[in-house]
Amino acid sequence: MLATEKFRKNLCLKIFILASAFHLVAAACLLLLYGKSGLISPDTESYVAPAIELAKYGTFSVDGIPETTRTPGYPLFLAMFITLPQWEFFVVTAQCFITGLMATLTYKLAESLAGTRAACFAALIFTASLLTVIYTSSILTERLASFFIATLCMAIFKFLERPGVAPVLLAGAASVCAAFVRPAAMFMPYCVIVFIISCGIAKKINISRIEAFIVVFSIISIVPIKLWEHRNLAASGYKGFSSISAENLYFYNAAGVIAKLENKSFFDAQTELGYYDNEIYKAKHPEQKGLSQGEVFNLMAEEGKEIIKNNLYIYSKVHLTGMLFAVITPGTNNLVRKSWVENAPGFRRIKHGRSMPSFIIALMKEMPLTFLALAASAILLVFIYLLSAAGLAACIKTHALETTFLALTAAYFIIIAGGPAATDRFRDPFSFIIAIWAGIGVEQLKQGIVKNYAQNQ
Repeated sequence: MLATEKFRKNLCLKIFILASAFHLVAAACLLLLYGKSGLISPDTESYVAPAIELAKYGTFSVDGIPETTRTPGYPLFLAMFITLPQWEFFVVTAQCFITGLMATLTYKLAESLAGTRAACFAALIFTASLLTVIYTSSILTERLASFFIATLCMAIFKFLERPGVAPVLLAGAASVCAAFVRPAAMFMPYCVIVFIISCGIAKKINISRIEAFIVVFSIISIVPIKLWEHRNLAASGYKGFSSISAENLYFYNAAGVIAKLENKSFFDAQTELGYYDNEIYKAKHPEQKGLSQGEVFNLMAEEGKEIIKNNLYIYSKVHLTGMLFAVITPGTNNLVRKSWVENAPGFRRIKHGRSMPSFIIALMKEMPLTFLALAASAILLVFIYLLSAAGLAACIKTHALETTFLALTAAYFIIIAGGPAATDRFRDPFSFIIAIWAGIGVEQLKQGIVKNYAQNQ
């Protein structure tokens, strides 16, 4: 008993230190392998540019033009380090400590569902996950956004434990921060509102208290998003929260539909729409000459929606395929992109224009080592999912509301992930939830083995 108490003492601090240290070492290894380029991704520059102007001039702009493609959350984070020499190292170091905090939150969430041992397994699985390693060391929004999502889940758990204004305030703050870092989270507040109302009814909370909770949460989580939309409209003429959604609608979702309709590769469809050459887009839309960039984005979004609306059945298949891809991709996309694979002409040659089955067969024949690495990652992911299913089944019986919220959060990001742009990084916002259930699954498996051994003695 004394040993158990000694183990539990300062356990959260130990998890934070160990997880942070592990990721600092992992980041150092990536730096040794790939150099500074190992920290950079294709999207990195789009966050760095507004961060530089934030740090220098205090304005959220690029080349003096108000920025609407990216929201200010992650650029603000980068701006704290961007003026330092070798600022990339400071950013990744900070993200390693954020991962340490996330491991601690994963532990606390799992502990409230299934106890200390299951929680330790959950923190370990989250920390050691390939997805966690890669996106902690990447200068991208994933780690910071996921931290706020985990904080939101902790706030809801506290609310379920003891309904009050404090957890609602924390939930609202975490929700809006997640949205400003990564716009995919901008509709999450509406899910939370529905959940709070449902929980209030289930717990028989006075209706006036429920209304007060909803008002407080909405003011904190939704009003800032609407204010930013107003800023974008005033500054550039764009009507939305982030114009990246307009680009995705047209150059990804609509392009995916066109590729299916015209039986061409997705790359070719994007090229013909002008994704890789803005002059092609301008030539296809001469009526947009003289419009502001914001107005162009508005028309781009409308055209993308129109293409999707006229081909809902085709798009539904494209979207569902993207959802599946985000869930089953083993977590190697960014690592593969950073490594020797991206630079291998053979990989590009066998990939271009192929369906997934034919690509896998070609990869197996022509690049067997790459295939084995990806296959091993896929097998590990399947094993984690099996453990997660066991953990989910166990905790839904004892903590139905908490487990429902975790499932709702994961489902939200899976649905948002759908479409041709889907990749393993879209799974990162709920990877800690998979780790929680997997940790509980490990404990269930362990108890089953012990019980079976005792029965056979």
